[in-house]
Amino acid sequence: MKFRSILSLLLSGALLAGCGASDPPAGPAESDLPEISVPPAEEPLTANGIAGRLLALESAGRPEENVILSPLSIEMALAMTANGAGGAAEEALTGLFGRTAEELNAVLGGDRPGDETLFIANSMWYNQELAGEMDEAFRSLLSDVYGAREGSFRPGSAASAREINAWVSQATRGRINSIVEQSDLTRDTLALLVNALYFDGRWTDPFTGSQVRQGQFTSAGGGLSEAEFMSGQVNDYFETGQAVGFAKAYENGYEFVAVLPREEESPDLFALDLDAFLDSRTGAYDVAVKIPKFEAEYSASLKRTLKGLGLEALFEDGALNGMLKEDSGLSAQVSDVIHKTYMRMYEEGTEAAAVTGVIVDAASAPAEPRKVKEVFLDRPFAFLILDRTTGQAVFCGVINEI
Repeated sequence: MKFRSILSLLLSGALLAGCGASDPPAGPAESDLPEISVPPAEEPLTANGIAGRLLALESAGRPEENVILSPLSIEMALAMTANGAGGAAEEALTGLFGRTAEELNAVLGGDRPGDETLFIANSMWYNQELAGEMDEAFRSLLSDVYGAREGSFRPGSAASAREINAWVSQATRGRINSIVEQSDLTRDTLALLVNALYFDGRWTDPFTGSQVRQGQFTSAGGGLSEAEFMSGQVNDYFETGQAVGFAKAYENGYEFVAVLPREEESPDLFALDLDAFLDSRTGAYDVAVKIPKFEAEYSASLKRTLKGLGLEALFEDGALNGMLKEDSGLSAQVSDVIHKTYMRMYEEGTEAAAVTGVIVDAASAPAEPRKVKEVFLDRPFAFLILDRTTGQAVFCGVINEI
């Protein structure tokens, strides 16, 4: 199926970043990170091209942190959002993914094949006070195409935040326990669109206890830390002028792909041609490998990264007016995109989870600029004093002098 082919590519991208040996220290606040932009692609990016660019942008400003993303989760959340986009926002999404909203729906929505490795869930939560302003066709589409569970929230409600976060925890098997804070649910919050993934990848050839040995991991900053390494042999090898790597298979058609830069430093993700790297696959060698055991989490706002990808228009007034009734008098746009991930690499395989939440705000639509007329009663004038209910003139007169 189309869904399965793009799924394999995007999940491979999601598993490239988790190569640290311990949980990351607290990183810089989003507002402290530099604005990053890259030249627009000359043609629509491939699924792996999007994964590589996402990872490069998100890693910028975090040179010594672990960064773990799920491009699939991000794309599914944005695909749901695209169904309400218009104008420049719609054009930006189509340009990035090389597909219209309808085409994304065909690839990412609909019935999904049975899969014991990957679980996917979607949901939409709308503001109870603004429910009457939302377009029914939009809500129905998310339910019908993406199987989105529909719920509502009360602005400022701790109970509503708990309900949303309980859904997240259930969808990720308890690995991610929240996506919103009570403070995120304001009177201006129109809706929250959420994708959740849970991945339970079991190696086709798991490591045994005798294959696990202590060793040292050299961090991006040059420090050494003790780690447990799983050692074995695989047959899929990658090599380009930038990096070498290998693939190790999971059950049900997934694989872990490792990318090791030739220089002993963090990968230059902006320079890495991920498609060329994956195209270099060969089975001509017996490849001795070591994979560190680790458990890590990541959480960030993707606003800076998505703007760097060319999606600035999503955050501008009116970008998502397709979510609203035409006569709502409101203007809708993305206020933030929150992304959280979890990953555990161990002898039996890899356990991972991801959640992406698109927070949509709505406010009164900006009024059209009004023409200014001047009426200065600085010369003779007439007047009426009217009963506005009946239209009866109570007084009338002419003023010729003051």
